[in-house]
Amino acid sequence: MSRYMNEDELLSLIKKMNLASELQAEPLAAGLASPGTQSKVKVENNKIILLDGTAEAEFASLEAVYPVQLLRNGKVLHERTFLEPGDHIDWQVDEQPLFRMEVTADKQEAYLQIRAKQRYGWRLKEQEARAHLIVEAEEDPNVVLESVSFAEIMKQLQSKGIVKNLRTSAIFQELQQPSGERILVAQGVPPEPSEDARLELYFSEEVTSELKENEMTKTIDFRNHLQIPSVKKGDLIARKFPAKSGVTGYDVYGELIHPATPKDITLIAKDNVEITGDGEVYAQKEGRPRIMGNASIKYFDISTSYVISGDIDLKTGNIVFSGDVIVYGNVTEGMIIESLGNVYIFGNVFQATITATGSITVKGNIIKSNLYSGYFGVIFNRLYVSCKALSEQLVMLVQAARQLSQMIDSRGQTVPLGQVLLVLMESKFKDIPRLSSEALDTIRSLQRISAKELEDLKEKVLILQNSHAIVAFDSYNPIYSIQNLVEETYLMVERMQEVTANIDVDQAHLANLKSTGDILIRKEGVLQSQLFCKGNIIFFDRNSVCRGGQLEAHGTISAMLVGGDYGSETILKAGKRIMLQRMNSGRICVGKYWKEILTPIVHMTAYLQDRGLVVEGQQG
Repeated sequence: MSRYMNEDELLSLIKKMNLASELQAEPLAAGLASPGTQSKVKVENNKIILLDGTAEAEFASLEAVYPVQLLRNGKVLHERTFLEPGDHIDWQVDEQPLFRMEVTADKQEAYLQIRAKQRYGWRLKEQEARAHLIVEAEEDPNVVLESVSFAEIMKQLQSKGIVKNLRTSAIFQELQQPSGERILVAQGVPPEPSEDARLELYFSEEVTSELKENEMTKTIDFRNHLQIPSVKKGDLIARKFPAKSGVTGYDVYGELIHPATPKDITLIAKDNVEITGDGEVYAQKEGRPRIMGNASIKYFDISTSYVISGDIDLKTGNIVFSGDVIVYGNVTEGMIIESLGNVYIFGNVFQATITATGSITVKGNIIKSNLYSGYFGVIFNRLYVSCKALSEQLVMLVQAARQLSQMIDSRGQTVPLGQVLLVLMESKFKDIPRLSSEALDTIRSLQRISAKELEDLKEKVLILQNSHAIVAFDSYNPIYSIQNLVEETYLMVERMQEVTANIDVDQAHLANLKSTGDILIRKEGVLQSQLFCKGNIIFFDRNSVCRGGQLEAHGTISAMLVGGDYGSETILKAGKRIMLQRMNSGRICVGKYWKEILTPIVHMTAYLQDRGLVVEGQQG
């Protein structure tokens, strides 16, 4: 058993030990290492000096305050960095130019911004050695490296090509008292815009309904309450204001800026209109003034009206008229009205087809009928359809005849041209006789067309039904002559499309309505109908309904009560906006976005916002 050492014995033993030599020879016990010497960094005489410590010590670190940039062994440091023995530390200042120029995107204005009049040298703030150093620098006002001068600014403006309307006084003032703000130092002259030609009309294009009392009989005239726009001979109906060219401008570089070329309008007068040299349009007869054409070409005419006091039925036959058609009765089952103008119907329309290159107005009910106005009145017009198809067939007939004749010639044989044409018509172009018959039927039914046009067209088309006449053709000229006249006929119908072409009705059931302009529903509304227009669809009566079918407008749809508790789905498609007093159910679409309405919504508005569909309203 070991004996316990007392304190005296312990002190005696310590005195006998050589502590200096033993401690120097052996490190601390239990694996503990020496702390060594910490590496440090300091700033002295504008230099950054790294003081290495022992190998076992922690590394020093440093960072800089802008605009000082530190470089470690030639590479820029962007954050606090720990340094290693042997690292070489340099520094620099990230300096901005004393002034800068800026030209606006439209090149109409040039700006100068002076940040400072002089650039001074920089020196580092002295700092004692420490493990972590934040390097800072300060300007030395005794060392001027660079100064801004008027000559230097002008030189830079010139080098950039900025030469027009220089504001030298503003540059002088800014040099004397720099504000640090952007100042305008050069300015171009924008071009004065051109003015497009415009047309001013002096008549109303809208049809109104007004009940008037007969002064003699003191009774209300219910038959003639529709007020159709009309002018008298000699009335000024329109005036063209000519296009005006703008004035050329220039930018700060002196480059010319030309205004856009103004758009002109060409006026063409029909037989019943006179156009003066200064662009005034006068009526040469009484009637409804018409404007046809497109944005660049306007045709003016005074439309003659064809009036039917009773119904359109088998007794009257179909109505095909080159002007306005006014019907005081009904249009009965299976009948057709084709107008190269407007159509006004005071009664009902039953299972009929109405086409008009202008507008269509119906005061009664429309049931299971087709109404086409404007461009749709053109493409559904039988004369247009038959003549266009016939013209296209005649063009292809000539192409085929030329190809066949070349094949015959290549074999060293000969066949008369007339025989080639006839054989092709009997084999490959069997539609030509049928189309010519359809065109003749439509031509014969026209109630108004000039005698010369009628006779020429009939005479030319009849040739296509005469095989003996075709065999006698020894050149392509007769076919060209027929094709040109047929083409001019359908182009004439196309030109009859009026600028304003709406469909204006009170109610419709199981109907199909297509219009270039607006579709206006004045009273009860529409049931199970298809409506399409390039303008707007508007319901006026607060109690009007829209149940079933599909309504599509490139513009806005404005309706009252939409959808029902039962029946087929109601679909509304608009290009811009849908506004409804109440929608019970159905589907709405604005642009490319759809939404199914399953529960009633009142005071509903649907529109596009940030490429999405927004539907506002209250639960009904």
